[in-house]
Amino acid sequence: MPYAYKSQSIMARARVYDLTQHDSVELVSMGDLHTTSLHADFDMIRSAVAWLGEKKNRYAVVPGDIFDTAIKGSVSLDLSERGMSSKDGRHLLANLMQPVASRFLAIISGNHDDRLTRDAGSDEVDALACHVGIGDRYFPEGEAFLCLKVGKYKHNEQAVKYNVYMTHGNAGGRLPGGKANSLLALRNIIHNSDVYLNGHGHTPMVLPDVAWHFSDKNNVIEQKQLFISCGSSLKRAGYPVRKGYPPLARVWPTITLHGGHKHMSAHIEH
Repeated sequence: MPYAYKSQSIMARARVYDLTQHDSVELVSMGDLHTTSLHADFDMIRSAVAWLGEKKNRYAVVPGDIFDTAIKGSVSLDLSERGMSSKDGRHLLANLMQPVASRFLAIISGNHDDRLTRDAGSDEVDALACHVGIGDRYFPEGEAFLCLKVGKYKHNEQAVKYNVYMTHGNAGGRLPGGKANSLLALRNIIHNSDVYLNGHGHTPMVLPDVAWHFSDKNNVIEQKQLFISCGSSLKRAGYPVRKGYPPLARVWPTITLHGGHKHMSAHIEH
């Protein structure tokens, strides 16, 4: 008989955050910072960090490309566009993050960060996370499975749980349609997440969708899902101009997760 793996094998463990002290949680997806680029928008980064500190129920995730890495063989190689070294970028970003470091729930690396790790043997994302005291919230695997417990249901006092899947992704493309297809394809990795977060594409996007599932009681139930393309703080200059890429809105989507009952909303301020 051919070997078959157990259908209930544990593939990964979700990181659980108890946020039940909040009636609702606001979560900003700070995608593609590219802090070491000459064209990084530090006003946008500082504004997001200040926003986190204004209310205790605000949190953030970072889906990769924290640094901008131009090395030999990379498509965007142009050392004239480098604003600072990765070490200087790490120290600058650490100083910005430090006052609200505990609000960052998950950090992963992107393709730019991985270039430095692969070719120079230096994991600057890990170093950054450890620098600000959240080394355990860096996911070196390149994806994060999160379970956020927010508030409590009114009818039974149980925590309202939201499952979140985050990856940097690898599909950019020129048009929003291709990016949307890549975003929705994350459901092929894990089908029943409540929120999907994807970086890399730089286009801020919110796609509400639903999925149907068989329940243990032989019913078919509908699950509401949010697919988020996390945007970027990188200005249009240099490589995007040479390649003829259009300008993109520099905004980060914000998700609100409600307690009391399960309800999600997302918005983009522009």
